Amino acid sequence: MLTWRNGGPGTHRGNKWLAWRSLDLKRSKPEFERNNDGEGRLKRVDCAITAMRSCRYDFPALLLRGAAAAVIGLGSAAVCAESTTEAVHEVRCDLADVVIRTPQPADIPLACDGAGKAIAFLAEQGLDTNSTLTVQLVHELPQTVDDSAVGCFVPSTQRILALVYAEFSKHGTWFGLTVNYDLYRSLVAHEVAHAVAACNFQLEKPSIPAYEYVGYVTMLATMAPALRERVLANFPGTGFDNDLQMNSTVYQFDPMRFGAEAYRHFMKPGNGREYLHRVLAGKALIE
Repeated sequence: MLTWRNGGPGTHRGNKWLAWRSLDLKRSKPEFERNNDGEGRLKRVDCAITAMRSCRYDFPALLLRGAAAAVIGLGSAAVCAESTTEAVHEVRCDLADVVIRTPQPADIPLACDGAGKAIAFLAEQGLDTNSTLTVQLVHELPQTVDDSAVGCFVPSTQRILALVYAEFSKHGTWFGLTVNYDLYRSLVAHEVAHAVAACNFQLEKPSIPAYEYVGYVTMLATMAPALRERVLANFPGTGFDNDLQMNSTVYQFDPMRFGAEAYRHFMKPGNGREYLHRVLAGKALIE
C-alpha cells in the first residue's frame, strides 16, 4: 500500500487508483432522486446497489469496530441503511471497478487506494474480483450501529459503508495507533474484502469468522510493511494453530487481536492461498 506521510488526502489527485470523472446519475436512478428544494441536492431512496455485475447474498450486516474489544453487530440489511439530503460526489476509481460516493471528495483518493489494493491482493489469491462495488463514505453510520463502529458491509445488497476520514479520525486511535491516512485506507480495504468474499463464498451462509478472516488478512496484507509491523507489535502472538481457535467467541472478545492472529495464521507455511480457498469453499471455519 502506498504511504502518504505529507499533506492531506486532497493533495493526491494523481493517485493511480483514481480517475476523476463523474458518473452519469441516470445510472443510479433507483438509488437517488433530486430534492425539490431548488438546490439540486440528492436524497437516498433505495439502499440496493444496482450495478449489473454485483452479486447478492442474504446474510447479516458485518460491522468493523473502532474499539479493541467489541461484539459484531447482527441484523438485517436495514442496519446499514442511511438517508441524507447532503450533496453526494460520485467517482469511479481507476484500475478497479469501484465507485466511491461521498460528501467529502478529498477522501476519494484514499478510498480508491484502499479498495484497489484489496481487490489486487484478492485477485492474486485467485478470487473472482469482477463484480462492481460501491463504497459509501458517510459522516455517521446509522443510529442502529453503536458508536464504536467505523464501517459496515451488508452482503445481501453488497452495500459498503465507512466513515469519512474526519469522523474516523475522531476515534483517536485504531489498532493501538494514532489514526492516520494509512489506517483509513486499511479500513476501506477491510470492508471491500468483505464484499469480494461475498461473491466468492461457495456455501449459503458463511460464518462470521470466515468473513473476518478474509477481511483482516486482506487489510494487513495490503498495509505498508512498517505499518503492519507496528500493528502486529500491539497484538503480540504466534498466530492461530487450528480452526477451533478461530471461532465467533474469540472474535467477539477481541476483534483486533483476532485479526492479527488470523494474519499470522495465513502467513504460516501450508496456509496462505490454499487455506483461503478452503474457507471460501466452506471446508474451513464452519460454525
